[in-house]
Amino acid sequence: MNTISPVRRPRALLTLVTSAALAVGALLAPVAAVAAPTDSTVSEATLDWGVKSSFVGYVKSPIAHGQVQTVGSTGAGFHWSGGSGSASADLADASVEFGAGDGVHFTGHAMNGVNALDLTFTHPQIVVSGGGATLLLDVTGREFKSTTEPGELFTRNAVEFATVALGSPQVSGATYTWANAPVTLTADGAAAFGGFYAAGTALDPLTLTATVSAPAAPTATVLTAAPDTFDEGGSTLLTAAVSPVAAGTVTFRDGDGIIGTAAVASGSASITASGLTAGGHAVSASFAPDDRAAFQSSASNVVTVTVKGRTTEPEPVTFTPAVQVFLADGVTPAGGTPLYTGDEIVVKGTGFDPAANVGGRGVPVPATLPQGDYVVFGSFGADWRPSQGAASTMRKVATQGWALTAATLDAIPAQYRETVRAQWVELASDGSFTWRTTLKPADGAAGTYGVYTYAAGGQKNAAQEIGVTLDFRGDRPVQPEPRPTVEIILPVGVQARPGDTVTFRVSDLKQGDAVRFEVHSDPIDAGRAVADASGVARTTWTVPADFPAGAHELQVFRDVQPAPEVAFVTRAFTVGEAPSPKPPVVTPSTPAETGPTIPACIARVVDGGSLDWGLKQSFRSYVEGPIAKGAFSGGSFSASSGALNTDSGVRGRIVFSGAITATGHNGLLDFRLASPTIVLNGSGSAALYAQVTSTDTTGKPATSGTVHFADLSFGSAAISGSSVSVQGARATLTSAGATAFAGFYGAGTALDPVSFRVELGAQTPCDETTDAASGSLAMTGGDSPAFPIAMSVLMLLAGLTLVAIRRRRAA
Repeated sequence: MNTISPVRRPRALLTLVTSAALAVGALLAPVAAVAAPTDSTVSEATLDWGVKSSFVGYVKSPIAHGQVQTVGSTGAGFHWSGGSGSASADLADASVEFGAGDGVHFTGHAMNGVNALDLTFTHPQIVVSGGGATLLLDVTGREFKSTTEPGELFTRNAVEFATVALGSPQVSGATYTWANAPVTLTADGAAAFGGFYAAGTALDPLTLTATVSAPAAPTATVLTAAPDTFDEGGSTLLTAAVSPVAAGTVTFRDGDGIIGTAAVASGSASITASGLTAGGHAVSASFAPDDRAAFQSSASNVVTVTVKGRTTEPEPVTFTPAVQVFLADGVTPAGGTPLYTGDEIVVKGTGFDPAANVGGRGVPVPATLPQGDYVVFGSFGADWRPSQGAASTMRKVATQGWALTAATLDAIPAQYRETVRAQWVELASDGSFTWRTTLKPADGAAGTYGVYTYAAGGQKNAAQEIGVTLDFRGDRPVQPEPRPTVEIILPVGVQARPGDTVTFRVSDLKQGDAVRFEVHSDPIDAGRAVADASGVARTTWTVPADFPAGAHELQVFRDVQPAPEVAFVTRAFTVGEAPSPKPPVVTPSTPAETGPTIPACIARVVDGGSLDWGLKQSFRSYVEGPIAKGAFSGGSFSASSGALNTDSGVRGRIVFSGAITATGHNGLLDFRLASPTIVLNGSGSAALYAQVTSTDTTGKPATSGTVHFADLSFGSAAISGSSVSVQGARATLTSAGATAFAGFYGAGTALDPVSFRVELGAQTPCDETTDAASGSLAMTGGDSPAFPIAMSVLMLLAGLTLVAIRRRRAA
């Protein structure tokens, strides 16, 4: 893009007319020098100018196929507002400037996303002189080569675009209007117009309206103070003289503070200032006129007023020792927080007199200097205070600081100074210090751990003997490593069937661990996998068509050499019978009466989503509390599979991946809930199943397997497009869930609300969970979604038996 400056850019809008005025003034007044009149203010100016109507018509025509758009705050019909500037006192010269970003944009002859015609006129400026004027514009655009070839981009600022014959204005009060003033294109304007028109071409006339305000007369304010020096408690008379005489108000100030105000009378205003504090005061006055249009404000000279103060004795400083102990951040109070070896604490002391404790043994701190204070972390006996004659054996020190002023440290003899510096804690002149230390056990500790302060150098100062007890527990307990667990993720229901693709997923491994999967009873190699960064290894296995129905077991081995003989984790699962083939369809030989076609049941697969569930707040608090001293993690799950039928309510199944884990009591309590599955029955209720492994607080196993853990109630699910969501579903623990929960809560206990949202994808045929004809699945009272299927089979067998008995009796 080319940026082209105009041939002449005025430093200010009045440069053109000012030069002319100076030349004329020099001819008319060769001897006397007359001060130039003060400029008036131009405001609320408006400009109406259509550029050139024929050009606008051309741009919008079927030839250019273009557009004309206003830019910035320019109004319809090319109306500019908010202009401002200045004018000479006799109004012979003036300048008006409109917004730099306000204007009009012409585009046309579009080709391949580029407009061959592209011009923007902004920032109109009008310089008026003796009835004539120059219109200046900022022009950006593209040089117009042809209707089929775009030219180079350019920018030209403050182009003297056209001359304007303003003539005499219409005057209404302070408002001046030049209506329909002829506008003629200049040579610079023709070049900036892309060569569409030649210099001298008449453009659309313009109308300029402006409000011109005559300048207010300047004023001067002079301040005096009598007297300007006096004793504290006295006063001074402040007088401000204002010229020329004008009505208004004078504000008297002491620095930035206001002393008072007074009205101007006969050219002056006075006020008596009292209550000034001892010392020097910079007093000033400012005049504010009542008629701001006629007079300007003014500020006075600064007068120094000196107040001689009384002599007072300084009050003695009182030191009251106090100690606070914080965690390593220096903000959180240590309080009852358990602390362990290697933890950092921050000790903050206040009120320790830096000049106290002079005397002592003389080594290493001379007896003529303050001995300071010991700041100690250790195990102290109940009677530890030196001022009460306690033996040093009552104070078992683990770590120690020595609070001294910098001046005292520098005065210690050189042979001892570095030894003291190694444990030095700087004591400030205000009696404060900060000491940071790393905790460790004290040898022979038999008392109470805490932070203690007492006078150093053998001195005794009861006021500085302070103890703050801490919950120090020594070495931090080692948390047991998580035990790997395996999940079996089925495509439908809780049983695998021949032909199903099953996902095997092992969690809580270390990244890079290689594992091998075998399916038993007869060992079948089900694949290998390597744990990812989150410690998860997974593989998929397709159940062979001839795989026997019944109970089976997945065994997972470390994939190392030599190959281990025993699996490190197992999981039982069930394989159901293969679906029976459908009988062939027999077409009747004679036409049969047909009814309306009943559409097949169609569901949609779950294609992503999430589940948020905190299990139970009180359980989390217990696990992480001071009793269990454990850890709780998880609660956010990702949808991995499932299908939903939304034709009548929401019915179906959603399988989520992820787990909630809780450990405590040094590993005896071990709870894991993984791969939750929600089965919805279409009536605002659902059942939540999960793979649960748990032990009670004694380490006794409570359960391990898939459990009907909770019942959900939520009124109705929200359906929006392909999204299905439930917010805050009420969750109630089932009897099976209570057992899996290791007896922490009984059946019927309310759990934390459950919220989930899933996205639905492709269509899929309904199964027993998504087909409304199969009845309610979620609230059956059984421990598995297969419960209603099993009940149907039992009822069918019972019916067949009853028919056989009746036939025998009939025979």
